[in-house]
Amino acid sequence: MAGRRFRKRYLALAAACLAAAAAAAALVVLGGGDTRPCATVRRGSLEISIRRRGVLVPADEAAVTAPFGGFLTEVVPSGASVRPGDILFAIDSSHLENTLRWRKYYLARADANIANVESAGAKAIRAAENEIERHRLRLQLERMRLDELMKGPKPEDELLAKVRLQASENILKARRQEYEILKSLADMGFVSGEEVRAKDLQVKEAEVERERCEIAWKRMHTGPEASKTEEQELKVRDAERMLENAVARLESVRKAHEASLAQAKRQKRFNERSAREVAEKIEKARVAAPAEGTAIVQSQWGSPLSPGRWVHEGTKVASIPRTRGMKAVVTVDEGNMQAVAVGQEARVSVEAFPGWTLRGKVARIAELGKDEFESFLPETRDRVGEAMRKVYEVEIELPEEAPLPLAPNMTVTAEISVRSAADACLVPRMALLGDAAEGFYVEVPRRFGAARVPVRVPAATRAMCAVEGIGEGEKVLLPVGEDRP
Repeated sequence: MAGRRFRKRYLALAAACLAAAAAAAALVVLGGGDTRPCATVRRGSLEISIRRRGVLVPADEAAVTAPFGGFLTEVVPSGASVRPGDILFAIDSSHLENTLRWRKYYLARADANIANVESAGAKAIRAAENEIERHRLRLQLERMRLDELMKGPKPEDELLAKVRLQASENILKARRQEYEILKSLADMGFVSGEEVRAKDLQVKEAEVERERCEIAWKRMHTGPEASKTEEQELKVRDAERMLENAVARLESVRKAHEASLAQAKRQKRFNERSAREVAEKIEKARVAAPAEGTAIVQSQWGSPLSPGRWVHEGTKVASIPRTRGMKAVVTVDEGNMQAVAVGQEARVSVEAFPGWTLRGKVARIAELGKDEFESFLPETRDRVGEAMRKVYEVEIELPEEAPLPLAPNMTVTAEISVRSAADACLVPRMALLGDAAEGFYVEVPRRFGAARVPVRVPAATRAMCAVEGIGEGEKVLLPVGEDRP
């Protein structure tokens, strides 16, 4: 009996506990407690946008660059209104003026060098021409001698040779007679033997002269000797070769003179061009505004360019932007680029004018990305390194006639509308459970617990989600504690 009563009491106590637990669970599920709050599904529109910061840039600008490297001596204040011809900035040109003086000095030396080259060349050409004339005269003389040798003796030459032969025979005969007389006298002792020997020597000289005249007479009838003809022909060929060498030397002298003169003239043209370029640079040292507008002075190392700063050739010092039709340039992370497309609408708010919003459209998307930290200053990049994440520049066109006085480099915030869902059922983001792989669902309260309802999510933001699979006005349970994805 005692055991049976104990079992009855135990069963009664267990039933009471179960009833209490069921009541508590029903209270929580039905929203009676604060552990599982509920949200009502409502109908509305949902817009998904990408929010990024950027700057304003002009659609077009007249950029003014430094014509050469140097120190700035004058810079127009940034934001000043200028008209065409007003000086925007000036560069120190003292070093160019010194260079110009040296160029003029080199130019004068080039003129003197040309005069010296022309004088020396003319002198060398005259000397070569005189040498050619001498060799030409010598050739004519040798050819005349060869012609005379080949023609043979003239009648007067033959007569002269005959006269000389007869005269030599008469002289020889007279010398022999004198010798015979002196010899007979010497035998008788009237003259000395020395006189006889002297006369004998005269006789022999006369014989030699007579033989020479006879040989010359015979040559008059036998023609010129082959050896003498060959010798004269050699002299003619030697004179011809000397003349050809002289002509070649003249041509070489002329070419050398032309080359030296061309080199001197090239040097002069180089100095003229250098002097002209330096003079043009000096004239460009003061740079004027090409158009009317507001001058924007560029910045380096965080501060605008000012007098005393060094600029390199080609550096953009100032610009006159066209303020109509400005563009907002923002950078979008590579993970969101697939959602951005040309033509999407965007809302642009300028930080300098709170409460104003401009509407524009995406006009251009950069084809190549850049590192997110690439726009940092070099000293900052040296400290932080690279972000190892690509971002892409996106240009947003703004209306031509903006109601605000926009200026370049103003900081803006752009919201690019990438997707929208109209007339959709909306639930808080924290009410959405599950994942893309296994599917999303929401929990709806039931009388005894919570039921899972599968849903499809066509659009979602960080706060709200557009869902399909649940009706307007239904309740969905929210998680307790930290937000769930």
